[in-house]
Amino acid sequence: MIDRESLRTDLLMAILKCGYKDLERLEDLLYLASKLGIDLDNIMEHLEEVNNYPELYPGVNTLIYFTMRLILNEIADDIETEYGDPEVAERVRDFPIYANYMDSWFGINVLDRSVEELESLDRRDIVREVYEEVRRI
Repeated sequence: MIDRESLRTDLLMAILKCGYKDLERLEDLLYLASKLGIDLDNIMEHLEEVNNYPELYPGVNTLIYFTMRLILNEIADDIETEYGDPEVAERVRDFPIYANYMDSWFGINVLDRSVEELESLDRRDIVREVYEEVRRI
């Protein structure tokens, strides 16, 4: 008998043209985004606004990078509001997400966390951690 969960995962990997690790990475980022009040509909709406070829479905890398950018923008807004530090907020907005995705030693650690590691953090914890990390860089 075919496992329905495996079938769904295989279908998603085929649609997104990705491997299991990419799909798992996207799931972690979507969970982090949800902790910041960004849901999948928000991500897809923003993606549609900037997508030059709406008839083409974005690949997994596009979804990963775009989700990371929305997360960083949301955190930057909170840093400006909660800490009154526009310089750090701007550095968060301008953070090179490619460097973070490929080289986790040079980046914002919260973006590298799994769903299990994120469960105990709330929005304020996430923002504080990013603020402290970027302030030191």
